Amino acid sequence: MSPMTADVLARLIELQGKRTDGDFASTLGVTRSHWGHIRAGRRRLTYALTKRALRIFPELYPIVMQDLAGEPAEKVAS
Repeated sequence: MSPMTADVLARLIELQGKRTDGDFASTLGVTRSHWGHIRAGRRRLTYALTKRALRIFPELYPIVMQDLAGEPAEKVAS
């Protein structure tokens, strides 16, 4: 898993907050089972799902932009 993908996934898990996996999966447009597998590391966060998440959660943009710029992810403010 790339550092950017790991950072985006970690932020998505934070954004889920107290929402159930089913509610959050619905927000992302995937099944509860699929989201559960992503959270557990059995499936990866795909490019398509990352793009969808960016549209839903624009606060993810700094993570992606810093990765594209070649800057370390730890500089991204949460």
